[in-house]
Parts: sequence; structure tokens; C-alpha cells
Amino acid sequence: MFRRLAFVFFALAAVPLLCQRPADRPLDIYSIALVEAASEMEKQWGDLNPNEGDIATDYKHLLVYRDESVSTDYPESSGGRRFEYLTGAQLLARRKRLRKNFSVLIVYPARVVGPRVKVPVVNNWIDVRKGRLIDLISDWAAVYFRLDTETGEYKLDEVELGGI
Repeated sequence: MFRRLAFVFFALAAVPLLCQRPADRPLDIYSIALVEAASEMEKQWGDLNPNEGDIATDYKHLLVYRDESVSTDYPESSGGRRFEYLTGAQLLARRKRLRKNFSVLIVYPARVVGPRVKVPVVNNWIDVRKGRLIDLISDWAAVYFRLDTETGEYKLDEVELGGI
């Protein structure tokens, strides 16, 4: 019981540090989660057609919602895939210009789930109603990391997909 409690305490204490990337570490868990989620989503849903009037998700050029939590060192490309980061205002302007719904990935904050750290990556469809940007949830990836006790780093453990 004490070991489990100690691990949970250590994991909770480590979550704020996950946002801070040491200079010698090329990617943090958020960047890895984004890349892995995009890859798994493409494998599972890359051949699906969107609703009439929507723009198909291009898994080789993905839009990512940029807010204050999105680091400037997120990857611009990985494995033949390009990521374009847009603020809410930029998404709204694009949606108004295109007059069609399109998808955008949103990376949410990490949470400790048992012995692992979970980073949710959600694929939402962007729409406009009454001049305001709204997002409609479509599918998601729960990207799990496990602490490697030998190296002290979080390693990719599993990617679970879900959708509506």
C-alpha cells in the first residue's frame, strides 16, 4: 500500500514537470502524444469520408489548436506529416472564409491515471454558429506513458482510440 501511495505521490509531483523540457530531450510527452495520436487516427479513420459540406481530414497536414499551453517547440512535421498551429481567432477566420467545417486536433493537459500518465488528443470539427466558433467532438486518442524507472523518463505505453 505504501509503495503504491508513494508512486502516486511521485507521479502527481512529476506532472507539472512534464511541461518543462530539458534542453537535451528532443520531444516532450505532449509532442509524442500528438504525433502518435495522429498516426493511429490515420490508420483507423484515414479512409473515412466526411459529412456532406465538411472538408475531409488530411492526415498529412493536420491543424492543431494553439492556446497558451501549446509549446512553441511542438513539431512542425513528423513522419511525412505536417502540423499547422492555429489560435481560436485564426480557426474562426478560416472557418468563415471556407464556409465548411473542418477538423482540428486539441491536446489536453496530462493526468495521472493509476501508474500511467494520460495525454488526451481530441479531433474536433470546427463550426460557426451565431458568429462564434464552436467545436464538435468527433474522435479522440488517449495516449498513455509509463515511467521508466531505470532512465527516469516517461515512455510511450499505449494509444487507445475512441469516437462517436
